[in-house]
Amino acid sequence: MRHPEPGWHFYLLLLLLSCASGALGADTPSLDQLQASGRLKVESWVEPGGSIVVKQHATFVIEVSTDTWFSGGTRIGRLELDDAIILRREKFAVNSTRVERGKTYTTQRWSISIYPQRPGRYEVPALPLTLSIAGENGATIEGEVTTPVTSFEVELPEALRGIANWVSTTEFRVEESYNRDLTDLKPGDAVQRQVTFTGEDIAAMMLPEITASKRDGLGVYQKPPQLKDDNNRGLYRARRTEAITYVIERPGSYRLPEQVYYWWDLDSQSLQQVTLPEQLLDATGGAVTGASEISPGTDTAPKRRIWLPLAALAGLLLLAAVARYFWRRRRVAPVDTPKPAPAPSEEHLQQQLQAALRQRDWPRVVQTLYAWLDHHASSDYAGSIRPLLQRLQQPEAQQTLDQLMQGAYYAGPCDHRDIEAFIKMLETELASHKSWWRPRPVELKLN
Repeated sequence: MRHPEPGWHFYLLLLLLSCASGALGADTPSLDQLQASGRLKVESWVEPGGSIVVKQHATFVIEVSTDTWFSGGTRIGRLELDDAIILRREKFAVNSTRVERGKTYTTQRWSISIYPQRPGRYEVPALPLTLSIAGENGATIEGEVTTPVTSFEVELPEALRGIANWVSTTEFRVEESYNRDLTDLKPGDAVQRQVTFTGEDIAAMMLPEITASKRDGLGVYQKPPQLKDDNNRGLYRARRTEAITYVIERPGSYRLPEQVYYWWDLDSQSLQQVTLPEQLLDATGGAVTGASEISPGTDTAPKRRIWLPLAALAGLLLLAAVARYFWRRRRVAPVDTPKPAPAPSEEHLQQQLQAALRQRDWPRVVQTLYAWLDHHASSDYAGSIRPLLQRLQQPEAQQTLDQLMQGAYYAGPCDHRDIEAFIKMLETELASHKSWWRPRPVELKLN
């Protein structure tokens, strides 16, 4: 069966469709053509435009403008710079419109944070931008353009030379607190220290950190820092919180050294510092006194010659008054002195340890363990568990003790079965060394 030949009207339809598609293609320019004609503009710059100090927050701004509108999302290529910290804090662009020479433009503005870490010249390379823009005929024009190459200079003020660590900001604060008094401590006591750093127009990851050095007789357990960045209408505020727990493992006096933190004030363009004073953890069982000082070149001999006779006379009068007092009180029955509190009973200690273990309250387990040893070990026990484990030659027990301390003050993993076996071993070993243990040792059971 023969098919009929296509008529003239079929060829005419094909010709019309071809002309229409060519006309549509001619009416839809590319992004490069729009940019060349000024209908699409891509600009970039760095703020602030003046002097930038090392570690100061600088902003790389990208602005895209079109005389129509954006029909889709904009994708920005990854920015990388040597010796600089780059942060993309803004997830969305700031959209606006502006009128330029009588023509209205729709604008997108993107911001990227740059924290330069050295002085010198920085050059921001051309970044690719993937755009979707509406054409005049309603069609979507998609493509890729690039930002102009941008450069900026970074300076290091003379006052900062020789200083290893600092932050550049408009406001910097350091706050320190302890959960208890630092005197009259004893083995097993835990002191929690919290140091909080805050700053404006800075990232939390750039705030200083505190270093807690370890020493014999003092357990130091430092938790990972808590970092928080806030953005309130373009004002960035950062906070870093450090938590450290000091556990007294042996009687003594432990000094926490002074800490000095430097920062460059961008408002006054001057170097500032914040100092955390030295602190003393006193676990000696008595007050710490210091010697009085005499200024050099001061002659104290005349004063001694004047006051010696008066001091002697005052001493005689005081002695006479004391003697008269006791003579008048000789027939009065002596007042009973209060008796020291009895050692915790076996039942009480068992209840405390069982409750702490059930609740996974590892700090309470540590405190109860020290209380147990303090009340029931002999005078040969030096008040510290670690030397005791060394004398017992129990390396695995020392590892379990480290696990317990990490669980108590570092939020680390802690197996209650290991802790139960550890305390049982400790009770058994001490019971076998009669010179280390008082009569009738307390048997501890952790169920």
